[in-house]
Amino acid sequence: MDGWLKALIACACAVIIIGGGYLAFAEYDAKYSSAARTNALLDQNRQTLERLSD
Repeated sequence: MDGWLKALIACACAVIIIGGGYLAFAEYDAKYSSAARTNALLDQNRQTLERLSD
């Protein structure tokens, strides 16, 4: 194969790998950041209920 074709294939592979990593990071971040926000809200609600019950 010619050198330009090898470079083109290498670039295409790099784009696919980078795109997959970006999508995986976005999914991971969305899953765990929403869980962290939910837990923080639940803790706030518990604290509020404890204050109101006193």
